[in-house]
Amino acid sequence: MHSSSTPPNVVACDVAIIGCGPVGAIAANLLGLYGIQTIVLERELDVYHLPRAIHFDVDIMRIIQQLGLNEEMSAVVAPVSELQFLDRNRRLLFSASGTHSADEQDIDEHYVFYQPWMEEILRESMKRFECLQAYFGYAVRSITPASDGPLVTAYNSAKQQPLNIQARYLLGCDGASSITRKSLGIALQDFNFDKQWLVVDTFIKPSAVPQENTLSKSCQLLCDERRPAVYVPSVGNHHRWEFMLAGHELASQFEQLEKVRELLSDWINPNYLDIHRITVYQFHSLIAQQWRHGSIFLLGVAEFRYESEVSKALAP
Repeated sequence: MHSSSTPPNVVACDVAIIGCGPVGAIAANLLGLYGIQTIVLERELDVYHLPRAIHFDVDIMRIIQQLGLNEEMSAVVAPVSELQFLDRNRRLLFSASGTHSADEQDIDEHYVFYQPWMEEILRESMKRFECLQAYFGYAVRSITPASDGPLVTAYNSAKQQPLNIQARYLLGCDGASSITRKSLGIALQDFNFDKQWLVVDTFIKPSAVPQENTLSKSCQLLCDERRPAVYVPSVGNHHRWEFMLAGHELASQFEQLEKVRELLSDWINPNYLDIHRITVYQFHSLIAQQWRHGSIFLLGVAEFRYESEVSKALAP
């Protein structure tokens, strides 16, 4: 992969990718395998340092294997052994195995991962390919469809450098607020699901392992109508909890450290945890009404969200 600090005014390529999150980085690696001239544009310089997505399924693992990244990913990805559904008294209602895919290959059905570590591996693996160029710190300003391929205009505000790209194909991997989708005027279909969830990312303190750490090794869904909750044992000492807020509850009520510790105390002594992030997400059920416009494609979707500043304050 070539990273240019002083890009030319106009660059031609076969495929341009907007966004270098997991979707964009995987797409770039796949194109690199086939030697396709590709340019990746990413407005941020570095990988976002806090975890966001946490789960993928067997099909994504097949892609990771295709990319030859099994060994690298083994440290940041773990199979989900079991999914347990609990009643309000924490009694098991039923469970489902997360292992042993139906095709009997050596692949599990579901995996958890730590997104910042995974993204670092994907970006590093892009350097294997001479046909890839990545421009970090370049925000896309406009996308103009044309008969010979879309024209993308980007700008690096820190360097005050413009960049114009003429591509045969364009992949918009830039999430729910996608400039690709907005430039094409593609609307989102709303399925009228709108809920607030408190998401808490933690790390078990080394002193609490294994003597005081009695958390389950299985993912658990607490089926409590008073406050549904999700517990996810992730990679290493990373653990996530999610708690649904009632319609009358305000995000600000749950962005307080003491309130979070109170909720966690039903699961574990919060003194055994380093609380890494507290965020209230506003989940919407949305999907793009159109996924292709000529030679421009939308790939990947991220939920709309409102993040608390508390998450940034708690991050190391």
